[in-house]
Amino acid sequence: SVLENHHASLAFQLTLGKSELNIFENLPRDEYVAIRRSVVDMVLATDMFRHYDYLEQFQRTILADLVHFFIVFFSSFL
Repeated sequence: SVLENHHASLAFQLTLGKSELNIFENLPRDEYVAIRRSVVDMVLATDMFRHYDYLEQFQRTILADLVHFFIVFFSSFL
């Protein structure tokens, strides 16, 4: 994920480097930190090395939600 780290870093360097590009300048520090963390996480998630880990996690979450839905739905008929 060297390339992904580079892209995330460069994006923030460019954004913070010029006031006309700085979309974060009016944010409180804690909101900026949270947004930066989210953006970096999303960029790192594009690393194909971790693709199947993310896909498996996504499928488990969807399956768990679906099972929960059916339990709640069908228990109303009992």
